[in-house]
Amino acid sequence: MILVRITFIFLSIITSAIALAEPVTIRGSVQGASGLKIELIVYSDFITNTEMPLAETNIGQAGMFEIRADLKTTTIAILKIGIQKGEIILEPGKTYNLKISGLLDRSLRNKEIAPFQIPALQIEIVSPWRFELNSLVNDFYIFHDGFMAEHAHTILRQRDGRLVQQYVTEIYNRFPGINNAWFNDLLRFNIASLELMARAKGRDAIADTYLLNQEILYSHMAYMDFFNDYFAKYLTASRLFDRNQLLKAFESPDAYKSMMNVLDKDKLLHDRQLRELVLLKNIPDLLANPGYSKHSILSLLETIRTKSAYPEHRLIAGNLAVLLSRN
Repeated sequence: MILVRITFIFLSIITSAIALAEPVTIRGSVQGASGLKIELIVYSDFITNTEMPLAETNIGQAGMFEIRADLKTTTIAILKIGIQKGEIILEPGKTYNLKISGLLDRSLRNKEIAPFQIPALQIEIVSPWRFELNSLVNDFYIFHDGFMAEHAHTILRQRDGRLVQQYVTEIYNRFPGINNAWFNDLLRFNIASLELMARAKGRDAIADTYLLNQEILYSHMAYMDFFNDYFAKYLTASRLFDRNQLLKAFESPDAYKSMMNVLDKDKLLHDRQLRELVLLKNIPDLLANPGYSKHSILSLLETIRTKSAYPEHRLIAGNLAVLLSRN
């Protein structure tokens, strides 16, 4: 069974850089699924979690299927049959032979089932290669979840940095010398998230290590989990920004320029790319606060969607606009 978290990638990067992408082939069998459709789904970004279908095929009479896609980056994807989903990490250029089980009985497939009661598909890689990434990630989360179950209360209550160091030591003892950049980033940014939660370091020191002058890893779940935690309510709860100043910036003729100027006063946000992403991250929180005009926020998002220098931000802005327009 693959026990990894559903997380997200940019479909735009995959589809706009086909020349740099590599094919991934997924073959497998699903007992009792003959004639059903199987979909390969990704998420377009880690801020809105918008689902994006990547490929689909019909499952054959013997329960066999084959589905292909072009991927540029290592991707945590979702395989979906009916209302059920299962997760798998896909690496560009590889072929996966799967056995999928746990499909709902036919009598239950068309019934109304609460989302939290829908059982996940169970995905097994048949004859995985040594140091296969799904197995590594599964092993990591078995350790991580066990460690947090035992120590989270103490970490939160006592802010004990020694437990963070214990976590780091145990991780690298368990996974020495793994030559996989995606997996090593998984370890690094889970450590960052734990340091943030435990306040093992000051926020400035954490930013210096993991954010300043660092590449933004838009398509990596652990980086974006850390990013979202670090910048949660950053504009509304921080003493760095005056509420009236933010409101005035949003209502100015050029809300985007005014907001970017206000945020630039924070030394952490001097980098334009990081500053713009932090602004996008905080849009839903701003809208939830009284005084912010939905019209002004949608106008700002449209500016980013059409004019941002960063394709990832154009995608996020468009997804945010769709989500906010529904409410």
